Amino acid sequence: MFALRTSPAGFPMAPSAEEWEALSPAERAAVVAALPGEVTYDEIGMPEGDRHTKAKARTYDALCRYFKRERRRIYVSVDPPTYYPDEPRFAPDLVAVLDVDDIERDKWGGQRRGQGLRLGARDPRRG
Repeated sequence: MFALRTSPAGFPMAPSAEEWEALSPAERAAVVAALPGEVTYDEIGMPEGDRHTKAKARTYDALCRYFKRERRRIYVSVDPPTYYPDEPRFAPDLVAVLDVDDIERDKWGGQRRGQGLRLGARDPRRG
C-alpha cells in the first residue's frame, strides 16, 4: 500500500507521476480517498474582500452559463483543494476543466483523470 507523503511544511501531497503509474486501480482509489478534501488555514492566503469574492462568483456563473449554452461538459469550482503529482496541495481561486462531468467534489486531482490544470497567475508555485 502506498503511504501518502507530506510537503516540507507537513501538508499532504499527491504521489509523483511515476508512483501513480505503479499503483493498481485499488491502490489509486485508496490514495484519492486518503487525500484530504480541505485546505488548512496555514495553507491559504489572506482574506481577499468583497471585490475579489464577487469577481470569482461572476466568473464561475459566466463559465457555467456559457458552456451550458454550448452544450459542453465542464467542471467549474471555486477554491477546491487541488493536487498535482509530487507537489503540495493548494486551492486556486477558480478551476475550469473541459470534458469533465459537473458533479460535486471535495477536491480536484488531475492525475487520476489525466487532466491537469493550466497554471494561472494566482498559482502559488509561480511566485
